[in-house]
Amino acid sequence: MTQRRERGHNHTVDTISPLWLQRNGMRLCDWLEKDGRSIRQLAQDIGVRPMSAGRYVKETRIPTPEIMREIVRVTEGAVTANDFYRIEVPAEVWG
Repeated sequence: MTQRRERGHNHTVDTISPLWLQRNGMRLCDWLEKDGRSIRQLAQDIGVRPMSAGRYVKETRIPTPEIMREIVRVTEGAVTANDFYRIEVPAEVWG
């Protein structure tokens, strides 16, 4: 298991709670690690070259809407557009 520190939170990739995911999302690099996929496999699954997929994983490039739809499909919704934009959601939205 891999420990990651993000925005003052420590979490283990394999034990992220559904509520944490709902509120904070999952980074593509964490999903790849959790799912055991390589960047090359991701590239093939979403229809891009490995170099492009690597840039999405490193978050140095934001996917186009078409590619984002493929990422959401392949990750079964674990990774969404907001996981690239990191828009803060007010606490009152979550009740």
